[in-house]
Amino acid sequence: MRKTLLILLLLPLLAESQIAGYGSVGTALFSSAKFETSVGVNFGLGIRTGAFTTGLSFDMFTFSEKKTKYSIVSADFRAFLEGIDKNITPFIAAQPGFVLHDNSAGGISTKGTVSFAVLAGMSLRLKNRFPGILIGMGYQNISFKTTGKIQRYDGVKLNVGISI
Repeated sequence: MRKTLLILLLLPLLAESQIAGYGSVGTALFSSAKFETSVGVNFGLGIRTGAFTTGLSFDMFTFSEKKTKYSIVSADFRAFLEGIDKNITPFIAAQPGFVLHDNSAGGISTKGTVSFAVLAGMSLRLKNRFPGILIGMGYQNISFKTTGKIQRYDGVKLNVGISI
C-alpha cells in the first residue's frame, strides 16, 4: 500500500521534467449548516511538475462561533487546466487529510478524525516576478469523534491567498 501511494505521488515527477516549488498563504473559511462557520489561515507548500502539483496544506481555524479551535493537515493534489491566457489558470484540487483537535471538558472527549475537500478555482498571475492570487471554493467534509461517536459535517470551503 505504501509503495503504491509513493509511486502515485511520484508519477507526475517522472512524467514531466519541469519541476518547481511553490508556497501559498491566505485565508480559509469553512461554513456548514450543522456545524459552525470557521475562519482561519491557510498555508501550502509543494512541488509543481507541469500541469500537476503535489503538496501539503495546513488550515488553522481559530475564529468560530463556538470558539472551537481546530486545524486540518491535508495532502494537496491539483491539476491545472489550460487557462484563458498565460496569467489566468483554472484548477481542480483534492485534499484528503486529518482534523487536529483534542478537547476534554465536563467528561466529554472530542477528537478530530478525517477530512476531505474537493475544490475548483483560479490561479491569477499579474506579472511574472510578483506573487499570484489563488482563489478556490468547493465541498469539504470534516469529522470529529465525541465520546466514541463519529460526527461528520459537510460544508463549503473557501480559500483566498497569494502564491509564490
